Amino acid sequence: MKTPKYKIAKKIRFTLNGLRIWKPMVLMLMLVLSAMNCRPVTEDKMTPLMPGAANLVIIYKKGATNEQIENFQNNVLAHPRPDGRGSELLPAIGVQIKLGEKSGYDSTAIGYHSYATPEERKEVKRAALSSQIVYKVLEDVDPSQIKRIE
Repeated sequence: MKTPKYKIAKKIRFTLNGLRIWKPMVLMLMLVLSAMNCRPVTEDKMTPLMPGAANLVIIYKKGATNEQIENFQNNVLAHPRPDGRGSELLPAIGVQIKLGEKSGYDSTAIGYHSYATPEERKEVKRAALSSQIVYKVLEDVDPSQIKRIE
């Protein structure tokens, strides 16, 4: 038996799947949203870790290995934490930055906390000078202005 044919308009599917345009629309929407989140690099303001001069610049001897320098930083400029999770810097040290090599010497820049006492500052310098891998210690110098070490 045949089904009767009615002159009723077929249901029109208004779904995105039926329009076959949903994939390009989603891709376009993703591109627009990602472009809105992109900002030019010039808008980002970088804050230097150590503006201006470093309180101390520790220059290591030419033969000092990375392992020796790391040991110095972790055991002389810092001490192990009581809970066993890494090290804590000495109380006077606010920031410690390993600088790149200059004239064959590795170096570390140190910035003190603003509340570091003169005694704490002297202790950091004394500890640095007592190490066998330290060649020279410079005070209140901008690391970028160091041209010659010797």
